[in-house]
Amino acid sequence: MRNPNSRPMSRRSLHAFLSRRRPHGMWQWCLSLLSGLLLALLLAVGYDIFHPADLGQLITSLVLDGMLFPLSLLIGATGAAGMLVVAWLSRARLAAEGFALAALVAFLLAAVPAGGMWLMARGEGVPVSVLSQFAPPTHPKFDAAKVSRDIVYGVATDGTALKLDLWPASEARSSTPRPAFVRVHEIDGEKGEMPAWNIWLNQMGYVVFDVGYRMAPPERWKDAIGDIKCALGWITAHAGQYGIDTQRIHLIGYSAGGALAMAAAYGAGAAALPASCPAPAVAVRSVVNLYGPSDLKALYETTGSAAFVQDVLQQDMGGPPQQYPSRYRTASPLTYIGPGSPPTITLLGALDRVVPRGQADALNAALTRAGVTHETYLLPGVQHGFDANWGGLGTQFARAKIRAFLQRVDPLGPDARQVSADAVPVHAQGKGPLGDSPAGL
Repeated sequence: MRNPNSRPMSRRSLHAFLSRRRPHGMWQWCLSLLSGLLLALLLAVGYDIFHPADLGQLITSLVLDGMLFPLSLLIGATGAAGMLVVAWLSRARLAAEGFALAALVAFLLAAVPAGGMWLMARGEGVPVSVLSQFAPPTHPKFDAAKVSRDIVYGVATDGTALKLDLWPASEARSSTPRPAFVRVHEIDGEKGEMPAWNIWLNQMGYVVFDVGYRMAPPERWKDAIGDIKCALGWITAHAGQYGIDTQRIHLIGYSAGGALAMAAAYGAGAAALPASCPAPAVAVRSVVNLYGPSDLKALYETTGSAAFVQDVLQQDMGGPPQQYPSRYRTASPLTYIGPGSPPTITLLGALDRVVPRGQADALNAALTRAGVTHETYLLPGVQHGFDANWGGLGTQFARAKIRAFLQRVDPLGPDARQVSADAVPVHAQGKGPLGDSPAGL
């Protein structure tokens, strides 16, 4: 039988609950308002992490900063905990509870994505430092005087001087030709940015050619790839001058630069993608693809940052894929994958709002069908441009996997050239979470 006093009791309980938390005085009201705003902001950040907004929105900037540099979230959690103490001492109960929730949310936003990446690294046998993930951003130091900048590697038909920077290997030059990396920046970046990759590759014994290329506007859908091919031809022609082993030239690109690197490598001899200057077709040893797309038409249609990506693609291609389907097809790396394509390693964040997972899936499937040696990794809790945090777990994992991949396809050592020539198994099995390894998803 229903207690007739139950409803009044519940009203009295609700009234007592609210009365104990109702702010009294201007100071308590200010603390409560501040805690509410902080909690709302953190909840919005958390929502955007798992339901990404377009790259151009303000909330996205906050999310990317928090995800790439989680120390900011820990600082936020610490600040909220400090304000919790202030609110408690001020007897502002509502504010104290708000700050407590904000501190918890900030801590979880920093810890949960890192936890997923740590578990993957552990499962793959990759040692990583959690402290580095949350440490202040640092990058390896280098001697800027040793970098040769703005070397002209060609002149395009429109008269543009095409330039690159040369980063020499850390070890003293020997009589044995060295392997080299051609590095391709993102489409809204420039050569020389994120130098940590160049330094790291130098330390492993690679000479790095950090290449600049022409960017839109005007439309550059074919020119950019042609510039990379021109650079490859120039490096080959000047291999003796710089002590380069022409059989051990690799490509590395990130974001749109990853797509350009793959298109130049897979379409080395494609007549549809001519070099921007007189240059022979150069067969590269491998491709390192950091969150680069493989199918530009599909990217246009499925990206999580439609306003940003579609605007960039339309500027570069001259219009949408409905208007220029052949351009999108010609500029897409998938178009040129075949049995002779170079080994490829791809690393993509699972939370990437620019390049969706389908791009890695399609690339992985095409390389598998062609029998090309490849490794593909989907990094949990990781955003686009994750390597901006050089000490982040995603970047640590990427470096370890790239190093192992390079030792697999082009091992270094006293007899590196001979070992390298025999090291690449040609088979249809990929490796990594999107390949056929036991850790596969």
